Order: sequence, then C-alpha cells, then structure tokens
Amino acid sequence: MGRISRLTIKTGGQQAVDLTSAGKVLIRAFNGDIKVGYDPTQLPYEFFTIKAGEVFVFDQPTALGGELLYLEAVSDAIVEIWLTSYGGIV
Repeated sequence: MGRISRLTIKTGGQQAVDLTSAGKVLIRAFNGDIKVGYDPTQLPYEFFTIKAGEVFVFDQPTALGGELLYLEAVSDAIVEIWLTSYGGIV
C-alpha cells in the first residue's frame, strides 16, 4: 500500500525523509522552493532544488533506500510526498 504525506517546512527549516519504496516516489513543492540533500550540514553547498509548482517522479527509488534525504525550505513551503509502496517518513 502507498502513503501520501504533506509536510509544512518554514523558511530555513529542515525535514528528514526516508523515501525507501518498492514503487515510484513523487515529490511536489507548493508555494515555496525546497532544497534536497544527503547531509543537512551541507545543504547550503550541495543540494538539488525543487521549485514551487514542480513535481518530480523517481521511478527506481530503491537506490535511495537506507539513507535519509533532507529537505530545506528556501521560503515557507508545503511539500507533498507520495510513496506508491510504503517506506516511511521520519
């Protein structure tokens, strides 16, 4: 079974997420951009940006398993995460 979560992250705030899933992972940023990285201390330097209004689909998220990703809001943001086969949100 899948799981859909909605996170509210304040400007500069961080949220750890476990995207372990046997299916697809969809991430949508709403009203604010978010940075995605593997190390919360390196988010100012090493990150991938998801702009507000964008949806990203990861078809083979098993490569993400066993390792947390960190989301940081560039400005207040709402993020939706859909795991098509349950992994978990920390």
